[in-house]
Order: sequence, then C-alpha cells, then structure tokens
Amino acid sequence: MKSKYEEQKLLQHVYSDSLDEALLEGNAIIAGGAITSVFTGAEVNDLDVYFKSWEDLGNFLYAIEDTCVRVLNHTDKAILLTDGGNQIVQAIIFDVFPTIEELFEKFDFTVVMGAYDYSSRHFYFHQDFMKHNSQRVLSFNPETLFPIVSALRVDKYIKKGYKISKAEFLRIVMKCMTLGLESFDDVRKNIGGLYGLDMKKVIVDDGEFSLENVIEQLSKSLTSEHDVPTSQKVNEIIHVPNWTEFVYDMTKTPMKIFKWGNKFSSNKFMVEQKKIDERPERYELIDCPVDTSKIYKYVLKNDGRYFSHYARGFEYIPNEGVSAKNGELFFVYLPGIDTATFRNVKDAVLVECLYEKDDIVSFPSVPSGVLTVKKARMVREVPQEEVDDIKRKWNYIDMELHR
Repeated sequence: MKSKYEEQKLLQHVYSDSLDEALLEGNAIIAGGAITSVFTGAEVNDLDVYFKSWEDLGNFLYAIEDTCVRVLNHTDKAILLTDGGNQIVQAIIFDVFPTIEELFEKFDFTVVMGAYDYSSRHFYFHQDFMKHNSQRVLSFNPETLFPIVSALRVDKYIKKGYKISKAEFLRIVMKCMTLGLESFDDVRKNIGGLYGLDMKKVIVDDGEFSLENVIEQLSKSLTSEHDVPTSQKVNEIIHVPNWTEFVYDMTKTPMKIFKWGNKFSSNKFMVEQKKIDERPERYELIDCPVDTSKIYKYVLKNDGRYFSHYARGFEYIPNEGVSAKNGELFFVYLPGIDTATFRNVKDAVLVECLYEKDDIVSFPSVPSGVLTVKKARMVREVPQEEVDDIKRKWNYIDMELHR
C-alpha cells in the first residue's frame, strides 16, 4: 500500500539524512507501534527497525559509523540509537526476517502488524490490522516470541482505549505457561532486553528461584515508564571504541579481510595480527581483490602530452620510464582513484603505470592510500568510460567486503 501522507508522518521522525541513508542501505523495515500510531493519529514514541538479513543489519551499522547517529545502549535483543533529536530508534537484532510475513508471525497483537519497507517505500499490513485498530480490540498471536511482554503490554493498550476479551487474555496466559520457566535466566531471556533495559538489573538472582519472586520483582521494576524509552536516555551516549568489532558482535558476521603488506585490511580498516589472534572468529581471510601490479595518478593533458600537476615541466611519455627528481613519485592503486589528488582539476586525466616492487619508497597503509615509488613507466591514458566503470566495480567490491 502506498500512502504518501502517512509516509511523510512516519519519516518526519527520521530526523537526520544519515539515518535515512543508513535505513535505505540496510533495506530496513520500520514496524510495530510506530505504524499503528501513524495510522491511528497517536504520537509516535519510538521507531522499531527490523532487518531482512544479517548482512543488511551489518550494512546499516557500517552506514551509521562516524555520523550523528549514536548508540545509547545495546543488549542481545536490540540496539538503542538516537540521531540527534529526542526520537529513539531501536534496531532489533535478536533475529532477522527475510519477509514481512515472517516478521508479523512473531508479533503479539494484530493491531501492531503494520510495516513500512524502506526498499520498496510501501506499507504492508496484516489483514486485520485496520479492522482491529478501528474496533480497538486486541487479538493475540500465540506464535509470538515474548508472551510475558505481551501480558505486560495489555495494561498499556487498555489505557489507550483498547479492550481484550477473556478468551484472548487466557490465550496469553496459556502461552506463558508453556515457557517452562525454571530459573531467573529463563525469565530474563523470555522478557527480552528491549528498549535498552539491562535485564540483570530488572530480574536479580536474590535467592531461590520462584515465580512469586519474579512477579514481585517485575511489579517493582517494569512500571509504565519502561513501556517506552525515557527522553533522559538520549544523553546517555555509549562510546564504541572499535566499530568493526561492534558490528561483528551485533551480527555475528565475520569481517572479510585480506593480506596487505605486513598487515591485514578490509580496504577501509587495518587489522593487526594481534587482533586476529585474539578473536579469529571475527574475521574471514579472502584473496586480495586489489591488482598491485598497476598504479595510477591524475596528470594534466595538454596537446596530447601528459604533465605532472605538481611540477608542470615534468612529463609522462607513454611506454617510457620516469624517475623522481626529489626521490619519489606519488601514485594510487585502483581503490584510491576516487580520492586521488587532482582528480577534479580541469583537463586532468588518469594514467596507468607499471613499476618494480624494489622501487617502492612507501607502501600505503590502506589500499585506497598513497603509494610512492622511485620510478615508473607510463602505459596508457585510461578512458573516462573505463574510469567510471572502475569506480563502480570497486564500490561494489568494497560493499561486498563489508557484508
């Protein structure tokens, strides 16, 4: 379903371009209470974001690195984020959902079975979503993952004007009875860790396990203020020292790396051997995708001749060698052409050169960095169409490395 007005209402809660781009990069799905609020005229308290694959989640997380989007908290169920306003964004990570139908199968009530797919820019609904919201009735889905949470949420919905039949409420109770809770740990797992709550603080191991003990703790801890994140959490920013490791911990998807000099690289990040030895499961070693036999630089083309931008009298002649006057010449490998010096200067063209490994003065710390050599031999001018194709191909390789 395409609904422009409701789409605008929903997306006004995505405050920053950075978050918008990341949600698109991650093929994200906004689903649940936010969709219900948009279509019933209620206030949107937070955005619950789901992903179709672990790769999509990883792409989303890499996309928000070094942006205004900040981590407030995280558990094994969700990552709590903010993008600068008071809006809370909750990235759900306890599982991924290849289709919206599979996502709805795990939701608790039909009144929250609405979703907005970022990739298609369409809304999707359970067949009873509109009817049950208009009637303000709760219909329980016995396949939901966290029925205890559903039972706790009933009171919130009643305060909002919804009603639930005795039969539906008994279905929730019966589902809870099938959980086989035998320890505090069991309870914590079945309540989840949504909205950034530390369940070890909500449910404390304070003696012999009993359901009465659990109920007493829940009655004190899970008050209405925990139904949605409080605005004060916006200021509780968590520092993530190593984003790559954080993404792995959240997605359990190894980072693809390749040998680069005496270290390892994922193109954008360098990884030292010590890190790999400490957590080898975090990395997947692949063949180096960079052709290091050829090097490139932008030069000035004038009347069919090629000159250095830096030293205008220094000429590059096809199939002839050149030696550095000051001891080194500056080049890049293919990954670096998109950021190479002088790329945007008028009449600049890209030339391809060959070199001997013994002539390397300094090797780039990352594949997109600068290589310096004592001498090189120009092979050809690279046509602009090929330059564009190279950029597209490398962008694709770079994207695949971070999946």
